Amino acid sequence: MKKAVIFGVGKRFEDYLQNIEKTYEVVGCIDNNWMNKDADVRPVEDIRTMEYDVVLVTPDFFSEMYDQLIDEGVEKNKIIVLAFGKPAERILSYDYYGQHCEDLIIAAIFKRMGIEKPSYMDLGANHPFLGSNTAILYMNGCRGINIEANPDLIHGFEIVRPEDINLQTGIAKNDGNLVFYKYDKASGLNTFLKEKTRKWNKEVQECIELPVITLKKVVDQYCPNGFPDFLDCDIEGLDYEVLEDYDLAGNGPKVCCVEVIAEDIGKFDVMMDGKGYYRFCRLGENNIYIRKEYSKIVSHFED
Repeated sequence: MKKAVIFGVGKRFEDYLQNIEKTYEVVGCIDNNWMNKDADVRPVEDIRTMEYDVVLVTPDFFSEMYDQLIDEGVEKNKIIVLAFGKPAERILSYDYYGQHCEDLIIAAIFKRMGIEKPSYMDLGANHPFLGSNTAILYMNGCRGINIEANPDLIHGFEIVRPEDINLQTGIAKNDGNLVFYKYDKASGLNTFLKEKTRKWNKEVQECIELPVITLKKVVDQYCPNGFPDFLDCDIEGLDYEVLEDYDLAGNGPKVCCVEVIAEDIGKFDVMMDGKGYYRFCRLGENNIYIRKEYSKIVSHFED
């Protein structure tokens, strides 16, 4: 058995521990809050004097902890983020990552199309695996582009999805700068639309100005072979104007999953129909659209 040090002894540690002990010989635990933990939990800097083969990082929000380990001299190839490692390294094996199993349905759609490894673009990517509709694709060998405006979140993609193109920018109808309203560091509700902040009973903690670019510019700069096979779009209120502005009919994805609030379903269906797509299904607040040319291969799914 490989010798493992566990970094983080909170809730995720409790979830993982039984399976960790089946796979690794645990030689120690470290935690930033070590003084309030059990006596055998040590401070992070003690990693320098410990003998181990790997360090297992348990929390889902892991970027700062990863950087700490690097600063303490731990080699990158010895750090495993448990929820998103290689299949043999994943202690807690997720069947899906999407909020409503969208990722499994999307994978099934591409299988019906005969596309084994679809490329993808994830707008408003947020987190490399939590609630992600592209995480399973990456783990199965697909590669694509992740675009996330929040500077606190993009580093997570650079750590566990380094073979993707990871861009820290917003997407809007026009290039420029917009004010980004943040409820907290990682909220999926953070938005460029001030009017959306009034809908949630939460206080905005920070407002920062961030660059935004058009979808066309992303495609022109990063997609020499045309639009990726799959587009995941969740950009908190800017989805409609961004998709309406772009020439999806001329150079768009085969499959698109977009966040659509209930009152906008009709508007989106009409717009997407005009661009050559039909609605395959609705899951939660996400609509999945498919190019009409595939309608005989992938039939409609009852909502």
